[in-house]
Amino acid sequence: MKTKKFLICLFILISSLKVFSQSDNDSTVVNKIDPSKKERSDDPNIEWRKISKKDLLSVKHIEDLFPAVPPYKSEITSCKVTFDGEDVPYFEYDIKGNEFSEAVLGNIEKSPAGTKVMIEFIKVTSEDGKTRLLNPINLLLTE
Repeated sequence: MKTKKFLICLFILISSLKVFSQSDNDSTVVNKIDPSKKERSDDPNIEWRKISKKDLLSVKHIEDLFPAVPPYKSEITSCKVTFDGEDVPYFEYDIKGNEFSEAVLGNIEKSPAGTKVMIEFIKVTSEDGKTRLLNPINLLLTE
């Protein structure tokens, strides 16, 4: 029985590593990151890119927020969007695909200036079928 549990755990671990593996030859946009580590909005090491609510609401695809385009053709399959800040309830949204959901767009509209928006656990699938995690995008809303 212990052997069976061990094999199941080993299989899950290997499967997880396969999904989150990344190549060292990818662009600087893709770095080795720990998929189990969630960023904290109060981390002093995070650099926040300022963006107006109007500009963020006009974004058609999440990939348009990347500072650089990966050198390979890829498609965003999922990500997590988190809102945090003073006078803002903490919200997390799981997104499937490359567009913000109506709930996320509504939350952007209601959020005051100074709200932190973290887009993390960004999974992309490239033409060769490999799945990778991209670095988070950290935004600070302005009016």
